[in-house]
Amino acid sequence: MNANAKEKTARSAGSLLRSYTPILYLVIFVTVAGLFVPNFASKANFLNILKQSAVPIIACVSMTFILITGNIDLSTGYIVGLVSICCGVMVKTLEFSPALTIILCLLIGAAVGACNGLLVTLAEIPSFIVTLGSSLILTGLAQFVSQNTSYHSLPDNFRAFAKAQIGDFPVTIFYALIVVAIAWFVMHRSTYGRCLRSLGLNAQASRLAGIRGQAAIFSTFVISGFLTALCSILLTIRVNCAQPDMGGGNFSFEAITAAVIGGTSLMGGEVNIVCCVAGAIIIKCIESCINILNLNYYMYQAILGVVILAALVADGLKNRMK
Repeated sequence: MNANAKEKTARSAGSLLRSYTPILYLVIFVTVAGLFVPNFASKANFLNILKQSAVPIIACVSMTFILITGNIDLSTGYIVGLVSICCGVMVKTLEFSPALTIILCLLIGAAVGACNGLLVTLAEIPSFIVTLGSSLILTGLAQFVSQNTSYHSLPDNFRAFAKAQIGDFPVTIFYALIVVAIAWFVMHRSTYGRCLRSLGLNAQASRLAGIRGQAAIFSTFVISGFLTALCSILLTIRVNCAQPDMGGGNFSFEAITAAVIGGTSLMGGEVNIVCCVAGAIIIKCIESCINILNLNYYMYQAILGVVILAALVADGLKNRMK
């Protein structure tokens, strides 16, 4: 009896360790970087990493809603560009109030996500193709709206949405924490989250069990578009400039990388929201090291490529071992 209890305890401990491996990766990375990279472990640098991580954390959560169902969204970075330039037009040209501008921009993101979702679910076109095509459409639409113009020096009352401080921390960190808390509850404690995981693991069996798969998948694209629009607003305020080429392919790639590092399977069905946060912070820690060491930015992109390939290999091996 004692032997069985010990074996069960060991299995539980092993399962817990595997579930939170990305957090262990983060701790190891921060420890090593703190020892070998000058000024990495300073309070100012840690605060800067947290500040820079707020948007990637929200973007990673946004992408996770798509990936858990076995789909992918390559258009998120281009939603950022469209929403950014719409922010500029609304607050500078149309002189909308900050509240109205934010609400409309969030709705624009959700609407783009809804269009992607309809094509994936009703037309049954693979999400890779749909979002690749919509990326091109969004790029052209953003350029059309901008009329080759970027909007600088945005109104202070609009920028106040993301420029406030709570102690030493920017308010954007708290926005990210709120998004993470809600996403954690949805993914890990709600019937809706269980339905999404079930669809990712076995879509056909889920539909036979009575789960409305098409509606659930459609909703994930809407949620992703909404959260991506929030990312765009925060980025636009941070750089104090609304421009059509903000975001782009790098934004989508970083979000996917953070999600995969955080243990979200590209095959669907597996997610840990807390670990996704760790994945996003790891990416910003890598970027911080590159900046401190004054290395070429292309080195950062190369390292990200290696990291996501390693994470994909690990994910593939894990799926084979099941």
